[in-house]
Amino acid sequence: MDFTNACTLRIWGGNKSCQSLELLAQSSLVNHNSWQTYQFILKPNRNYKYIILEAFYKANEKEMLVYNGNILIDNMQHFKIIDCDAPIQPIIIK
Repeated sequence: MDFTNACTLRIWGGNKSCQSLELLAQSSLVNHNSWQTYQFILKPNRNYKYIILEAFYKANEKEMLVYNGNILIDNMQHFKIIDCDAPIQPIIIK
């Protein structure tokens, strides 16, 4: 298997390991194999202890096929507290 089917990255907040209480962000469909930068602004409705990253795909209910997609994450930056009213600064990749 080549693990190249498209999927999306979902970012969840929770208070226990593997607990997905609130969907904080979701990427567009990742259907490429080149490294690209994604930027998310997380605005949780409450405080959370955990951030969960999920490779998500919509299952086909009629077919019981094994899905072979994945998302590789590299060079993830630290979370930063930002002023939500300030303009978003672009990310510069060197």
